[in-house]
Amino acid sequence: MRGRYASIFIALLAAAGFVAIQRLTGGPPIDEPRAPEAQPPAPALAVAATGPEVTPEPGEISVLSLLGEMIDLERLARLPAARFTAGLAASTDRRSRRPADAESWFANDDFVTETQPNLVRVETRPDGGKRYVLLDTDGPGAIVRVWTATTGGTLRIHIDGDAKPVLEAPIADLLRGAVSPFVAPLAHVAARGNNLYFPFPFARHCLVTVDDIVSADPFSGRPMAKLYYQIGYRRYRAEDAARVRPYSAAELGRAAPTIGRVARVLRDGPPAPPGHDDGTVVRSASCAS
Repeated sequence: MRGRYASIFIALLAAAGFVAIQRLTGGPPIDEPRAPEAQPPAPALAVAATGPEVTPEPGEISVLSLLGEMIDLERLARLPAARFTAGLAASTDRRSRRPADAESWFANDDFVTETQPNLVRVETRPDGGKRYVLLDTDGPGAIVRVWTATTGGTLRIHIDGDAKPVLEAPIADLLRGAVSPFVAPLAHVAARGNNLYFPFPFARHCLVTVDDIVSADPFSGRPMAKLYYQIGYRRYRAEDAARVRPYSAAELGRAAPTIGRVARVLRDGPPAPPGHDDGTVVRSASCAS
């Protein structure tokens, strides 16, 4: 009997400890419902196909060619024609540098605040406001993914040194599929994360900024000055710069019919091969004796 009472006592202590931790860390009490998660918009495929799809030139690096890669599973078994390295700009805690630094190595405040700027830098705008620089990298390259768990401010992407952004939109709208032609599922909300899978190639330079880090706490709904972000990008070899068609409104228009097709394939899956409505692919094989 003593063993049974001891087990019950330990379980009660553990439950009490969990509740205490929740309250100390600001998490919602377990007996109170969480704020309802904002529902993403219904999948939209309202990308007007203005004509037949354009075939990319051999070796080009463009919105068009990179969109094609997104639904070409066979390319995963081949080396890319244009070699690249993958990069990630993120709100990682900058204090975590070396395992030898025992205390800072386990720093885990992976978000941007006014006092902990886990980003490239913070600049002052001409109007006196702030500009938070999330990515500042030389080309040739391409952004391929943007993610955030917070949705404050306006996102701006500058390509190849142009002072005017080639893309300027509220993060909340852009990353949930409400800004055409970045439709669902290219942009979508999943597990409280806001995502955009879309290529933004650049030949010489790319700069990504936001103008605010205040957004609604996804659990309580109260305003908080935090920004969680990730920007996935590629770096190509310098000799491949001439093959890049940088992102622009014209490049977006060139790829318009392809954007709609890629979105449909990502949503519905690839069309079944002729004669196989269930999507099964039959391949013949022979053995030499």
